[in-house]
Amino acid sequence: MGSQTSSSRFRPFLGQLFLTVLLVLPLLLAACVPSRMYRPQGIEELPDYSLAFVEFDDQGELWSPGQLEKALELIRAANQRHPDGVVVSVYVHGWNHNASQREEEEAGGNVFGFKRLLSWISTAARAQDSDARRPVVGVYLGWRGKAGRGPLNALTFFNRREAATRIAGIAATEAVYRLVAAAKENQRSRCLLMGHSFGAFVLEQTVSQALVGSLFAPGRDPSQLALPADLVVLLNPASPAIHAKQFVETLERNRLKLYSEGPFGEPVERPLVVSVTASGDWTTRLLFPMGLRVKAAPAHFRDDYGGDYCGSGATQRSFFTRTAGHHKNLHSHLVTSEPLPEERRKSRPEQVPMSTEEISRWEFDPETQQPIIAFEGAEHLFKIKPRRRAFNDTPYWIMQVPPSLIPNHSDIFRFNTFRLVSAILGATGALNPESSTRLVQENGLRPIGLAGNETGGVLFLDRSRRLYSLDRESLRPRFQSCLPSVLDPREGIGFSYDSGYYFTAIRTGLESKEGSQTKVMGARIVEDRVIPDQEIHLPGKEAFSHFAADVSGGKAYFLKEDSAGVWTANLRAQRPVPGPLATVAGDPKLTLIQYQHHGHGLWVADGAGNLWGMDVSQENPTPRKIAADLGWLTGFAYDSERKRLYVAEASRWQVLVFQCRDGGHCEAPKVFVECENMRQPAALRTTPDGRLWIGDAKAQAIIRVSPDGQVEKVFQDLLNDAVSGGHEDLEHPTTR
Repeated sequence: MGSQTSSSRFRPFLGQLFLTVLLVLPLLLAACVPSRMYRPQGIEELPDYSLAFVEFDDQGELWSPGQLEKALELIRAANQRHPDGVVVSVYVHGWNHNASQREEEEAGGNVFGFKRLLSWISTAARAQDSDARRPVVGVYLGWRGKAGRGPLNALTFFNRREAATRIAGIAATEAVYRLVAAAKENQRSRCLLMGHSFGAFVLEQTVSQALVGSLFAPGRDPSQLALPADLVVLLNPASPAIHAKQFVETLERNRLKLYSEGPFGEPVERPLVVSVTASGDWTTRLLFPMGLRVKAAPAHFRDDYGGDYCGSGATQRSFFTRTAGHHKNLHSHLVTSEPLPEERRKSRPEQVPMSTEEISRWEFDPETQQPIIAFEGAEHLFKIKPRRRAFNDTPYWIMQVPPSLIPNHSDIFRFNTFRLVSAILGATGALNPESSTRLVQENGLRPIGLAGNETGGVLFLDRSRRLYSLDRESLRPRFQSCLPSVLDPREGIGFSYDSGYYFTAIRTGLESKEGSQTKVMGARIVEDRVIPDQEIHLPGKEAFSHFAADVSGGKAYFLKEDSAGVWTANLRAQRPVPGPLATVAGDPKLTLIQYQHHGHGLWVADGAGNLWGMDVSQENPTPRKIAADLGWLTGFAYDSERKRLYVAEASRWQVLVFQCRDGGHCEAPKVFVECENMRQPAALRTTPDGRLWIGDAKAQAIIRVSPDGQVEKVFQDLLNDAVSGGHEDLEHPTTR
């Protein structure tokens, strides 16, 4: 007993000793790179752009305040000469780099790469505004990112991380914000901040903390907030995910969004910060956690975040020891890659001019109601799409990219990366002097799932894992609890609820090489709280996309991705194995499924607006077409007491009703309710009193409809008592 106590007492000391050895050993065994200032002149004038250097010493202080003043004078002079404004790009390098001449002469050097990027930005600025020829000013923030040479140089990673922590202090914050302020003396000027590795860590710290301070300054109007830059891009950031998590949760708690104008004049969500990590970045995948685990040894972490902390379900230690790019709980977007046809591949990509209009195109994702950013690289077509029901639904975009886009930690100044940055700039309009950005605090409801409760009201999930209740006499939603992390709906493919029991199906491992894994999670709803009850792992790697369940009968029904097939599984079997149940004639791509509780009917719909029904009590059920060309079908609900099937049709902002019999036989549809406040009704739920509740995350509203189709109440505000007695009298109508 005494021996164990003694060893535990010395464990923190041993961890600190090991960390000290890791930090000091590389400096002793590798050739040391001196701490010095490399660019005392600080300014370079080139045909396409101007370049300034601002350097920091190893303690995070400016080597020469005169460098910063020269950079500010350069920006102000350009603004005075060009009333249409300038484009200012600030770059902070990372590990194994500095501001030396060697960095300019070698192809892998960051000064060399940054100059290439400035040339591309200059090309883009001229392409967007050929008459004005707005000048481009680059500012290279240098520090001693390279501390050693030789075979043991890799171990300097931990030492340089400590240096980067010092760099991310007051002097760097002053430099970044004074540079941005100088650019913004002309409102038509645009500013792009970029950081790599530990440089991205420096930017994240300076931008996020100053932004949060500005957001909550006394008397400050969030809609009038001056953003720190038009866009911040972090490439392979080497910073603990807990920093990104806190920033994301601050934005999420305060429901802050950024919007720009889309190609057709519609508001489109855009980022303030974009964090990009290469999946093949072994430096942040392996070295970074190695050092942080040692540092975490004597630290104290919470066992859990508690019932009212509705964030990601991962542990606090995992956020401390990983980067955001390698922590999928924080990912907001998914980046896919597919080979280009041979004739579209770039034989000499370095000579292909950057034009955001040419390489960035818009596609629409019906699942998330957001655009997909698509762009061509040297050999691949890449698409950036929002993750469905992501925990991170904020202007801080975090994503991991495949090796075909960015191969590793250091090789970032390459054609594909320039294309990536160009596509994001084009999609956000960050360099366009005519573009406008609005910061919005959204207080509306964002329901992604509804379930009835015993009072005749509903429970609903608002985006991530926040569970609220709405009763018939409610003035506003009431927070109940967080959904347990095992029922995290971010990868949910469907929900089913009946008589106090709840089933949800989730698909995990969507981005893994091994394929996806489908789980069915069971839970009981007791006093408006969800209590996990069982977890069923289905064997196989079938790509199921939608789910419905016969809750009382223990049967599950699935749709396969891009398929006309319906699959089923017996959830009460010892080893539930999904198998094919039926195939819809014509091979359509099925998009919706609904089970008729207290009966045997199953309904499915496809993307063309066709509706089929089948009697699943039969041995070989045959789908029958019930209705065709109904429009854009987005949701189902079934009232077993009145034998009504409700179908949401989003293109006309209406809900249809079918009078049905057991076994899926239904009459012709009628329009049950039309409401101008609906934009994409999707989450439908009936209650025993015959009312229909409609959840519309796009309109940020929940609508309560009487059994005869009259709109009774529209709940539109989560924070205030903004409830209408009818859709024609709404105080805050939704703008389409």
